[in-house]
Amino acid sequence: MPAGTILERWRTSRRQARFRILTEWREELNGFERDLLVPEVRSRLELMLKYFEKLVADCEEQRGSAEWAALVDSLLNPPGSDPRGHRRASAEMYFGALIPQLQSNYIDPIKAVLPQLDRIETFKTLGAALNEVNLICESVTGVHELLLKFKMRGIAIVRDIATGEAVVQPPRELHLIMLPFEQILGQLVMLASSTADSLKSWRNGEAQAKPKFLELENARTSLANNTRVLWVNIATVLVAIALSAFFLVAGDPFALAKTNRVLKSDLAAAQAEQNRLASELATVRAAQSLQLTPSATPSAADPKP
Repeated sequence: MPAGTILERWRTSRRQARFRILTEWREELNGFERDLLVPEVRSRLELMLKYFEKLVADCEEQRGSAEWAALVDSLLNPPGSDPRGHRRASAEMYFGALIPQLQSNYIDPIKAVLPQLDRIETFKTLGAALNEVNLICESVTGVHELLLKFKMRGIAIVRDIATGEAVVQPPRELHLIMLPFEQILGQLVMLASSTADSLKSWRNGEAQAKPKFLELENARTSLANNTRVLWVNIATVLVAIALSAFFLVAGDPFALAKTNRVLKSDLAAAQAEQNRLASELATVRAAQSLQLTPSATPSAADPKP
């Protein structure tokens, strides 16, 4: 495999790993989420559950209250109204509608979310659980003005005692709220509002982390590119200095090649001269050896004829 392809794949894998946070959710939880956020949200939900259960208990207690039934009956069935009309059991109707709403809209969802907070292991499960918590909190803050109100619309028919004629009055709308519940309702709204604000702040922090990471990554990439350009410039200068010094010390390479050829020619001539001198030396030595050999002339000891 070509080296360029391997290097390009390595750079691509590093780039993808570096920017994966911009396109994908992270998996692990950080220390703030694991040790502070999840336990705090759980404690607040448990407190909200206690408040709603207290509301249901108070509603059950007030459901058979004779004082409340008499108060509402005096509003919906004023003196002089048609005695043949149906007298509404207002207290029973009010609490009978309120208790199931509190149970299905708040108590049951909170009980369903609490086990999810115990099973949070990844960022994905954390986001799913906190979305449910935020939905409950926004439901409380969004409808708190109508949470314990019961809207009734009725027409009172009053008869004239003298003539017996029915006098129809204009419709009246009654917005009823249980005053003993206002304190608990205020605490619920405050708790839900603060929890929703905390979750919003956490979401904003997570959303702002990506642009900040991108800015830091761009700065890091720019610094790395500038560093590479600097090192390339430094290497270019060093190579230029080395070449200049080489040519200043070594001289012209073409002249050096010419000198090399001349030296080779002189060396060949010197070797030929050495061979000639060696041959002459061998000839001289051979002649000297012949002169030193004894001749065949007569000596004085030989007898004369």
